[in-house]
Amino acid sequence: MINTIDTSNPVVKLCMEGSRAEFEGRKEDAYRLYRQTWEIQTNDYEGSIAAHYVARSKETPEDIFFWNMTALALALKSESESVKDFLPSLYLNLGNSYEQMGHIDQAQAFFKKAIDKAGEISESHAEMVKNAISENHLKFQE
Repeated sequence: MINTIDTSNPVVKLCMEGSRAEFEGRKEDAYRLYRQTWEIQTNDYEGSIAAHYVARSKETPEDIFFWNMTALALALKSESESVKDFLPSLYLNLGNSYEQMGHIDQAQAFFKKAIDKAGEISESHAEMVKNAISENHLKFQE
């Protein structure tokens, strides 16, 4: 069963605002909103969401990796069933981070985890994850 993310949650609201700003080309506004999410998060679930978005505001592969790893670690600690919906994306992001740092074996391991977990989420989200891997990571071997 697919869970839904609570759009009334303050962290989720700020992330949605930040995404809107980012898509409108207002990156500084977006990044400020993403950083605010980290300041207001109150549990592992919210922390995972916040860290996922904070990673988007970072510039170096090492900083992006740190926040992607933080997002996954908090998601795995969370007792919320909703984290299952975005675990494939978290694994995908870690694969991206490892790939950017030149750690291809680790990247492939996380891309595989993303694909494996994609079977547990909505078909449209699963396809997005799988397409991101196949289109952007030509070295990936299933």
